[in-house]
Amino acid sequence: MHKLLQRQLAKALRRSGTETPDMEYLLELISTSYEEADKERRLTDHASKLMEQELKTLHETALRQTRHYFKSVLDRIGDAVLFLNPDQQVIGCNRLAEEMLGFPLNDLQGQNIDQLFSRIPNSPNTTLTAKLQQSRTPVELVKSDLSDDSHQEQLLIFRDISERTRAKRRLKESEQMFKDYAEASSDWFWETDAKHRISHLTGFSQIMGADQMQELIGRSRMELMTHAPKAIFEQHIEDLNAHRPFRDLEYELVLSGSRTPITVNGKPIFNSDGEFIGYRGTARDISDIRQAQAQQQHSDQQLRTAIGSLKEGIALFDINDQLVLFNKRAKQLYHAVSDKIFIGAQYADIAKAMIDRQVLDLEVDSEHWLNHQINKNTRYQTRSKIARTQDGRYLQAIETPIPDGGTIGIYSDVTETVLLEQSLREAKNHAEHASQVKSEFMANMSHEIRTPMNAIIGLTYLAQQELEQNPELKHYLSQIQQSSEHLLGIINDVLDFSKIEAGKLLLHSQPFKFDDLVKQIDIFLQGSLAQKQIQFGWQLADNIPKLLNGDILRLRQILTNLASNAVKFTHKGQVKISVYCHDLNSDQINLQFIVQDTGIGISEAQQQQLFSPFMQADRSITRTYGGTGLGLAISKQLVELLGGQLSMESEPGKGSRFSFEVPLNKVDTLSITDHTHPTLKKIASTPETSTASKIFSDEAQLPMILLVEDNNINQMVASRFLQKEGLHYKVANHGAEALTQLENNHFDLVLMDMQMPEMDGLTATRKIRTNPEWQNLPIIAMTANAMSEDRNACLDAGMNDHIAKPIDFAELREKLALWLTSSLQHPK
Repeated sequence: MHKLLQRQLAKALRRSGTETPDMEYLLELISTSYEEADKERRLTDHASKLMEQELKTLHETALRQTRHYFKSVLDRIGDAVLFLNPDQQVIGCNRLAEEMLGFPLNDLQGQNIDQLFSRIPNSPNTTLTAKLQQSRTPVELVKSDLSDDSHQEQLLIFRDISERTRAKRRLKESEQMFKDYAEASSDWFWETDAKHRISHLTGFSQIMGADQMQELIGRSRMELMTHAPKAIFEQHIEDLNAHRPFRDLEYELVLSGSRTPITVNGKPIFNSDGEFIGYRGTARDISDIRQAQAQQQHSDQQLRTAIGSLKEGIALFDINDQLVLFNKRAKQLYHAVSDKIFIGAQYADIAKAMIDRQVLDLEVDSEHWLNHQINKNTRYQTRSKIARTQDGRYLQAIETPIPDGGTIGIYSDVTETVLLEQSLREAKNHAEHASQVKSEFMANMSHEIRTPMNAIIGLTYLAQQELEQNPELKHYLSQIQQSSEHLLGIINDVLDFSKIEAGKLLLHSQPFKFDDLVKQIDIFLQGSLAQKQIQFGWQLADNIPKLLNGDILRLRQILTNLASNAVKFTHKGQVKISVYCHDLNSDQINLQFIVQDTGIGISEAQQQQLFSPFMQADRSITRTYGGTGLGLAISKQLVELLGGQLSMESEPGKGSRFSFEVPLNKVDTLSITDHTHPTLKKIASTPETSTASKIFSDEAQLPMILLVEDNNINQMVASRFLQKEGLHYKVANHGAEALTQLENNHFDLVLMDMQMPEMDGLTATRKIRTNPEWQNLPIIAMTANAMSEDRNACLDAGMNDHIAKPIDFAELREKLALWLTSSLQHPK
């Protein structure tokens, strides 16, 4: 029984005084005891709880301080740290771990490391490698167990090994690159120990296989150089003993009984303590180089031999203008300075010696020549000069820059060529002078012949006008006129051929009506067709433009030559001119002309010489039909001047066919002005009607013409014509007299000759144009100077028009009508 209960039972017995305790008192005591005990227990429990709470607070504070200190330490280390529970879940980490994993601690807690890292090897090793799941950064992992009796915990430390991985990769790539270089190189790599014995060989070599390489291992460099020249061997031994690097050491390596030329480079190597431990270097088989050098030397010798055999002198200067190559011929050509021509000589020194010794007969100042020769701005340009030497030779120097910066000179004795050129030039000048004399003679002859021809034709024309009642005499005059016109045609052919031969025939393009060309040919052929019983006609394409631009004068000359020949050599049948048009582009056409006849024809043998000047089919034709033989030659060359080709087909007894094409420009009808006076066609077609009556209705208004002409007969012809045309006129015998007449009288038009005494027509015209009052006065050249350059000279001097002698009176009538009308519209 509990001692407390025994004491309470004894008190209850004493209270009752009997052997039976006072139960109510006993229960009261017990109850009181329990209440006190319970109170005491509550006090004890409270005290215990207070102590436990205090201890717990102290423990947590210490723990927090410890963890804070530990965390501060972990945050300062260079590695990331994770704390893991037994289930490999994150329960803590440092700041670097948060940064590397990309999550704060709150997000990391509870995550399994398999969610954070990829490919963690299942290995007992404590150090592993893996990659971060999110960034794929390679990391190195270190695991550590922190478990004790009270709890289980693991520490996982990891670090970023990206740079280390890249360094390893670069190192591996570098090693592979070096290995590739070594295998691809024609060099091999060697290493020796401190006693200069080969300790290592690698790389490619055509002269060494594995066995040969092994044969070299252990052999000293001195042993390998036994066949080197003594000077080279001794120098190399000195370099080795002094631990000096060496380059381009060449000698013959004896291996397996054969000698191979090699070149060796080496560098001494030292350990970390600075002690010499051997050499490293490269070696190369130079057999191909030696062979190439030998071939080059052979080629150089061949080149020198070839250069030495040239007739030209050769000199090659390098970028520093030093002579590096020359042949004997160069010294022979410049023998006066041959002592200055040697390998290494400066170009400037040679040039100065040529000046000092007066080698060349210069046309310029010697100092200027020297500066030009050696000046860098002109020295390195391609230049070619011919100079005369004091001994009478001509030397040509052609100097050209070469790609490496130097120059090459080629020097020749061109004395014969220069003298030949001079001779040819003199002959050419003589020929040109003769041609000029010939042209001047022909022009003069033309003038001298045309002047009396003008009188003959003019007087014949005037006489015909007076002899309407005497047919027989009129017939005689008609024969005289036809003969004169035939003679004029011959003169024109000779002059045209002379101009073509001298290259002085010029084309003059101008707008013209195609119908006018057809009418002019018809009028020209009327006389010859009237004497023949043959048919003549045109076949014209529908697409021929009405207006064209070209030289109508030369086109008419070609067609009249071809058509008149066709009529001349055709006795029966027909002559036909066909014209076809082919478009070249929007602005240009080709006109094809075909002149076909059924005449006597031409044999193949005769055709070979038909277009030669002064030639006809044969002598019998010349006798039978006459002519100069120039017509077809002139026509052929005129066609070519116009841009075409003249061709022919012919068969004896069946006729001939001549054809040619010429390009012509189309003309916009709006782009040209019709200067033709409305009455011109009527005047021309009705010669019996005077010019004056067609232009002027009032005789008091009749114009005054100034006729400037020195030849009395031509004065008479022109005067009589003007009278018949109803025009007033005055005569001046030369240019000076014409100026006087103009000062004292009013004139509406001037007919001006060119060649006159005292003052010619060109000079007189220029003086007239200097007076403002006479700026619009029409001046028509009426001259025997009939060439195109004469016409141009007249127009350049200020004349308005030109008509050649012998005068075509129908043409003169038209020009008078045109310019007199213009004069009245623009009075002075």
